[in-house]
Amino acid sequence: MANSKIQFALFDLDGTLLDSNASLNTTLNLLLAKNKQSPVAEAETKAYVSGGAGAMIKLACPELSDIEIEKQRQEFFKIYRENLFYNTVLFEGVEELITQLKKRKIKIGIATNKQSEFTLPILTYLGIDKCMDAIVCRDNVSVGKPDPEMIYQACTIAEVTPNQCIFTGDDKRDIEAGRSAGVITVLAAYGYAPIGESIQWNANFTIQSPIELLALI
Repeated sequence: MANSKIQFALFDLDGTLLDSNASLNTTLNLLLAKNKQSPVAEAETKAYVSGGAGAMIKLACPELSDIEIEKQRQEFFKIYRENLFYNTVLFEGVEELITQLKKRKIKIGIATNKQSEFTLPILTYLGIDKCMDAIVCRDNVSVGKPDPEMIYQACTIAEVTPNQCIFTGDDKRDIEAGRSAGVITVLAAYGYAPIGESIQWNANFTIQSPIELLALI
C-alpha cells in the first residue's frame, strides 16, 4: 500500500538498521568477566538490546539496585567504546533500501536512544552517514523515546511535517513515540522485538525485512 505523501523515512538504529547484538553482547560479557560473573548468550540478550545497556545489565544481574546498575552502565560504555565496530553490521537489505529511497528522493533519518558518541562513528564506519538527512540521538533531546520529541526534531531538521514521515522501529518505545508524534509507524519484526508481545503495540504496519518498507512508500 504505497503512500505518495511520504517524504521522510525515519528509522530507529539498533535492531532496525543495525544488527549490533553481537557487539553489545560481547561488551556485556567483558563487563561480566571483569566482575567475575558468568557470560550471557547472544540469544538471551537479543530481546534486551533495544532497551539499552541498563536493560542488558539488569538481565544479567537482576539483583543490582538502580544505583549499582547506573555504575555498571558507565563501565559498559567504557568497554563498548573499544568494541564499537566488532561484528556491527547492517541488516541484510538495508543498503538496497537506502539506495532505493534516495532514487525516489525520499529523505532518510535516524532517531535513536543511542548516544551520538557511539552512533556517529558507527554510521561513518558502515558508510551510510552521508545518506542521512537527519540524525537525532539521545543527547540531542531532553527526553528520549517513547517521548515524541526525538521524532519532532528529526522532522524539523528534514524540513517535513509529521504526516509526511514514516517511522520504522523494533521496540515498543519506537511505536509509542511514533504514534504520539502522529507519524506512520512500522514495526521491524526482523529486529529484536519480542515475538508475540510486539503485536500488541498497534503499529500501522509490520515488515519482515527492510526492503519491504518500499511497498509502503
